[in-house]
Amino acid sequence: MVRNKNPEKSQQEARRGKMSFFAYFKEEFQVIQERDPAIHSPMEVLLYPSFRVMLKYRRAHKLYLKGHYFLARWISQRAARKTGIEIHPGATIGKGLFIDHGSGVIIGETAIIGDNVTLYQGVTLGGNGKETGKRHPTLKDNVMVSAGAKIIGSFTIGENSKIGAGSVVIEEVPPNCTVVGVPGHIVKQNDVRIPRKSMDHIHLPDPIFEDIKVLQQENTELTNRVLELEGELRQMRKKERTEQTEVGKETENEELFPEAVFGEKDYLSEVFGLEQHDIRMYSPLTLAYIGDAAYEIVIRTILVRKANMQVNKLHRHAAGLVKAEKQSAMIEILEPLFTEEEKQIYKRGRNAKSYTKAKNASTIDYRRATGFEAVMGYLYLKGDYKRMIDLIRAGLGEV
Repeated sequence: MVRNKNPEKSQQEARRGKMSFFAYFKEEFQVIQERDPAIHSPMEVLLYPSFRVMLKYRRAHKLYLKGHYFLARWISQRAARKTGIEIHPGATIGKGLFIDHGSGVIIGETAIIGDNVTLYQGVTLGGNGKETGKRHPTLKDNVMVSAGAKIIGSFTIGENSKIGAGSVVIEEVPPNCTVVGVPGHIVKQNDVRIPRKSMDHIHLPDPIFEDIKVLQQENTELTNRVLELEGELRQMRKKERTEQTEVGKETENEELFPEAVFGEKDYLSEVFGLEQHDIRMYSPLTLAYIGDAAYEIVIRTILVRKANMQVNKLHRHAAGLVKAEKQSAMIEILEPLFTEEEKQIYKRGRNAKSYTKAKNASTIDYRRATGFEAVMGYLYLKGDYKRMIDLIRAGLGEV
């Protein structure tokens, strides 16, 4: 018994059923000749997958209508393997269908295709898996579906409509429309009938591309504005640094003045009631003891004044400058600069017998560092802060 799944097919099927094989042959031959500008000789038509698959489809469709479903499917599947175009024998196709290139085209069982329809490679006329009965789309006359487009569902694509390449159409399209995008949306609609030989499927409007162009232009304008603002900010910072430098030059002597580190010369003795002693009578190790602290406070002050950085970084920098190895190296520079009095203090400190041992330095570096610290302690207790800082500056290579 023949299944009648699509009542709207009956009129087309009755008309097509009376056509002979030679009539089909002639029609398909003429369609390809008219629609493909790449043909240079009539015999080339015989090589076209579209030509061969449509002849197979016409035969399989007749068998399908008579209820010979297995034989109909056998013919259509053989044609699909040879041409890459799969047309279910149950589909209803009008006259003048042209499948250009053809590879990957799929037409479902309940699809209905009107007259003079053009399909390009990779087109799918499929179902969405949620419907029964009429599951596939209906394409009215003169519809063109570009490469890779998918039309999914049992709705209708109106006459003279165009579906852009790669579009996915999931809802009805009125006549005389152009559809692009994923999901497909109408970008053009008018009442002008598209001629059968209109094959331009390239120059279709693309609103997404237009939106991207607008966004790119806006992005360029914003980027240029950001660059302008960054340039203005750099100029402002440069001007600010220049002003600070000018102010700094005026106060440089005041900032480097030793009292900025240690306070007024006699203020400490005055506040705590400290008595004056002959500094030369102090043990060289005692001088080194106070000199170690005085030297370190100078180093820490220099580091903090130069950069406001994290404490752990300050500690690492300071440790590198106050270690015995560094102080020993500074002596190479400072010893020729010492006064006779300072040389005597240095030698006393260097030669003093210490009850502590060097942990991370050689004995020679440790002794030289002790002599250096003794000089620092002597100058500190003497109140000659300027001399002490000048020597430190020379030893660090700042002059």
